[in-house]
Formats: sequence, C-alpha cells, structure tokens
Amino acid sequence: MIYFITNKKSTYDQLIDTKLYDNITILYGDEGLALYNKTLKGKKSVYIDVEASDLNAYNADLLLTGVKIKNSYFMFDATIDTFSIVEPLTKKYIIGHNLKYDIKILKVNSGILLKRMYDTMIAEQRLFMGSGYRYGYDALVERYENRVVLKDTRSDFIGKKADTFIVQAKHLIYLEKDLLYLESIKKKQQANIHKSKMQFLIYGIECALIPVVANAELRGFKLDVEKWLNRVNKEIEKKKDILTSLDLIV
Repeated sequence: MIYFITNKKSTYDQLIDTKLYDNITILYGDEGLALYNKTLKGKKSVYIDVEASDLNAYNADLLLTGVKIKNSYFMFDATIDTFSIVEPLTKKYIIGHNLKYDIKILKVNSGILLKRMYDTMIAEQRLFMGSGYRYGYDALVERYENRVVLKDTRSDFIGKKADTFIVQAKHLIYLEKDLLYLESIKKKQQANIHKSKMQFLIYGIECALIPVVANAELRGFKLDVEKWLNRVNKEIEKKKDILTSLDLIV
C-alpha cells in the first residue's frame, strides 16, 4: 500500500482519485505521521529514496520523500516537515541506491545526517569493478530481477519548485518502483559479497564512508596546507632517491 502524506487536503482530495488507484491512500498531516511512526516501531531497517529538482543539494527543492517499511510505502510531499520524517530513521539501518545523494538532500532539509546504511549502487560497483556493467537502478533491476523499470518520469521533477509542484499518481507509482526491488537486489548482492569475501570492503569501508563523504561535500573539510605541502615535498625527495637507486642498479 502507498500512503501519500500531505497537508494539501483540498488539492489532493480532487486530484488523485483513490477509487482508480486502490493501492493509494491519502493521509493528511498528523494522521499520516502517526501511522508512519507506528509502522516504524520495532523495524530495524527501511528503504529510502527522494525525488528533488536538482543534483546540487543546496539548490534542489525536495519534492517527494519515500520510505518503504516492509510492504508499506510512505511518501511525503514538501508540505510535511522533513525533520519529522528523518528523525525517526536515525537508529534504523538505511538501504537505498546512490544514497549519498538522498542523505545530502535530507540533511539540507532536516539538519540530520543518516549514518548506518547499505547502498546497492556502491556494492555493485565494487563487486563488478571494471566489468563494463552499468550501475544505475534500472540496470540492476534488469540484471537481478529480469524486469524493466522506466525512468522517463524522473524528468517531471527537474527544475520544479516545492511550493507549486503538484504530485500526481504517476509520481507515486514511479517512486514505488524505485523502492520495490531494493530488498531483493540487496539479498542477491550479499550472496556475491560473501562468496567473494568482500564483507569488510563493502560493509566496513565503502558503505561506512558514504555519510562521511556526503558530509564533507556539504560542509567541506579542514586541510592543514603547510603540513600537506611538507609531506608532498618529502614524497618528491623520496621519489628522487628511489629513481637514483634504480639508476645505480641499472
């Protein structure tokens, strides 16, 4: 079931006919958040995806936030406070595709950086590095699920403004598909990860670094220029010594 949560009751009561879409339920404000929090209780992991207007987290308007909890899909438009969506997720294990983008958008809008996660894109890149495979979500769905996910609807979000964007049923269904196969893909990837003995690389390094890199991209990081340049000069001298030694050997 898709639960679309908004504060624009007068708009969506008329715009999305739930009789035509029996898998869509529209909830308003506190009622929707209450069900969201109730459904989250006791769950260790969730699946997330966001739709925004721009690739730059500071320029983007967050248009739709999707959270899959078991078989329930909670989708929030821009009228719902992002903090109230993200804060209950801080102790959950987050699963998604290209999560660095999602958590940057969510941090800019909520002030919260999610930290415990598994990224199907990063895992696939490490599993099949140099293979020539494509790593987009649609490519993974085709490879693992033998299904086709069309990404045409994504263009509907580009350049839009949160205060004027109208969510349509097709946008909710599109977001549902972007969340639908994550659980199955993760399980199949994990079989390959364990077979290749890449647990520490992917779980301990790559996925653990996603929030670190995301935060650095948003805030920058301190660099001791003098110390760094001294190290560079030492490495240059070391390289000269090695080259000299090699010349003497030859």
